[in-house]
Amino acid sequence: MASTNPEAAYQAVTGTTDRGEVAAIGVLSDGASRYVEQYGHSWSDLMTVLTTEGPAALIRRVRAYDAAATAVRWKRYDDATAVVLYDSGRYDGNDGGR
Repeated sequence: MASTNPEAAYQAVTGTTDRGEVAAIGVLSDGASRYVEQYGHSWSDLMTVLTTEGPAALIRRVRAYDAAATAVRWKRYDDATAVVLYDSGRYDGNDGGR
């Protein structure tokens, strides 16, 4: 939808959280968010994968689910991008060496 339709901006999921409560932020394309939105994991699960195993591990998991899917709702595969950002003053360093 977003590629050609300016109305897509109104579909964005937004919210606010006190900065003091945030140690890490995940930035995802819709392909990477399939881990939650299509494959039943929680956002907390997704952030655990990002911060302990790294973005590549999240994308590998999404690709494994994509390959195993028996019913394809939209596209079997979608571009997937994931980035994790840490607040160096708050993050405890448990990032799986990533």
